[in-house]
Amino acid sequence: MKKLFVFTLLMFFLGNAHADTINEAVTGLTRTISDQLTINMWTNRCARAEALRLYANCYVNPEGVPLWQMKGVELEKWKSIAIQEKIQLQREYQSAADVAKEQGKHAAQQYKMNRQMCEFWQQQKDSEKAASKVQEYCG
Repeated sequence: MKKLFVFTLLMFFLGNAHADTINEAVTGLTRTISDQLTINMWTNRCARAEALRLYANCYVNPEGVPLWQMKGVELEKWKSIAIQEKIQLQREYQSAADVAKEQGKHAAQQYKMNRQMCEFWQQQKDSEKAASKVQEYCG
């Protein structure tokens, strides 16, 4: 009976020692996987051309370190600059989109007007002027 008791105590203490080692190994592995997933995520996001406009974390300081890799004081120093840069790029993008939208509206109106003029001149009697106008508006 004493042997069984000693064996149980021995397994209890050895089991806890192994559990701590296993727990540390699992925690380290989990941290490594998490870090690698973060690296892959930001590397893929920041590889896109419009990345800085979409994510301030893609800002790269003059030393070549992306914001998402920075820590502590360095992160705080560059974060506001990255956000300002992102906002500026978003404004430029929105401005360009607004210009393109207006140009699209103008082109649609011009097409509609040309189509109407084309139909008008096609209905006119055959003449040199009508033929030139048809060529101009339908051509």
